[in-house]
Amino acid sequence: MDLFGERFKGLRKEMGLTQEELVEKFNKLNDTHFNKSTISQYENNKRKPELSILYKWANFYGVSLDFILGRSEIKSLELEDDMKAIKIAYEKMSLKDRAKMMFLLKEIFDINLK
Repeated sequence: MDLFGERFKGLRKEMGLTQEELVEKFNKLNDTHFNKSTISQYENNKRKPELSILYKWANFYGVSLDFILGRSEIKSLELEDDMKAIKIAYEKMSLKDRAKMMFLLKEIFDINLK
């Protein structure tokens, strides 16, 4: 299932913008010439931006490229960076240290990580 259109529309609505307002704001910030029709095509999965423009949209919304494309549930760029750092640290840990970390997470946050 292609989530791009759904995500794109949801991000616009979260900002409280109409399609016209979105076009005006994005074009002004990026020196581009999008119109309402293009936005409608994006939102209805009839068209996707080129990769270079997709990066601009992700940056505009402050989300990761993977999120806007529907490949990740991690929305924030900062959170994505944090998750990458945690993954790298986890991969470098010994099995004993991994077990300790999991124990501490369960204890501190009272969660079941099964």
